[in-house]
Amino acid sequence: SFWVVALGWTGMKLGSLMSGLTDGVDSARQASSKGANQI
Repeated sequence: SFWVVALGWTGMKLGSLMSGLTDGVDSARQASSKGANQI
């Protein structure tokens, strides 16, 4: 049962890491498009 908990916790951490990564990429893309529009 330890492995189930460890794998589940790792999966949760990985999932939140991936969603945080995509959020960062999206916000960076929006910032760059706004900057390009101002030029």
